[in-house]
Amino acid sequence: MPNSPIQKILFGSPGTGKSYRVENKIIPDELNITDQSNIIPTVFHPEYTYGDFMGKLMPLTDDSGTVEYKYYSGHFLKALAKAYKNIIISCIKYEKDKKEVTEEYKKEIGKTRQEDFSSEEMSVLKEKHSKIIKQPENVVLIIDELNRGNSAAIFGTVFQLLDRNTNGWSQYPITISDLEKTGLLQAISLKKYFHKEKGYSFEYDGNSCKDKSEYNKYLDYIFSDLSEEERVTLRDQECKIKLPPNLSIILGYHEYV
Repeated sequence: MPNSPIQKILFGSPGTGKSYRVENKIIPDELNITDQSNIIPTVFHPEYTYGDFMGKLMPLTDDSGTVEYKYYSGHFLKALAKAYKNIIISCIKYEKDKKEVTEEYKKEIGKTRQEDFSSEEMSVLKEKHSKIIKQPENVVLIIDELNRGNSAAIFGTVFQLLDRNTNGWSQYPITISDLEKTGLLQAISLKKYFHKEKGYSFEYDGNSCKDKSEYNKYLDYIFSDLSEEERVTLRDQECKIKLPPNLSIILGYHEYV
């Protein structure tokens, strides 16, 4: 995954061009972002909390007066989910491209089964596969007026994720709560339902998964580029996350004179 994340704090008085630089230079030129859904903006202020940043459970009253509780993902969780989903999309495309290249090569050499390939033909196929690039779209979380909020309280343990390895992933993972995990998976469009008669059913991006293994495959795509030692998973009951290379964070710090 060749994405290189950007983490910057832009200092300056209001009106000195910080937002212009982000919108007209960094986003289109350095991050190559054209899809507005990959841009998650927010503004810190004295009332902004960790719940606004990560997510929070809120009561919702329907037309009949029944009160239900719904988890609303915060700006950080939305950005993380979007970056994870873009990785899943790129992995699906990568597997599709590999299959197409394989089928084309079978026609080229006149064989229908990969099991019948000679060692030399397998080497050629691997070389063809190595030229397929897995490139998830970049996502950027833009935080304006960083110094107007209580950054330590807002970020919480998320600060630990900002230490990045040379591969662009977070050096250290953090554990998130069950509610945060549910909100994250829903924002990625990964859902599971329990039916009393049928048991669990699974869904990705509005489409039913044939079984749990297909659902888990999408989850595993997210961290598939990491080594076994670095890999975390969203499968476990104790869910851990890392920032991926395709998620950048840009912060604006207003200096008032």
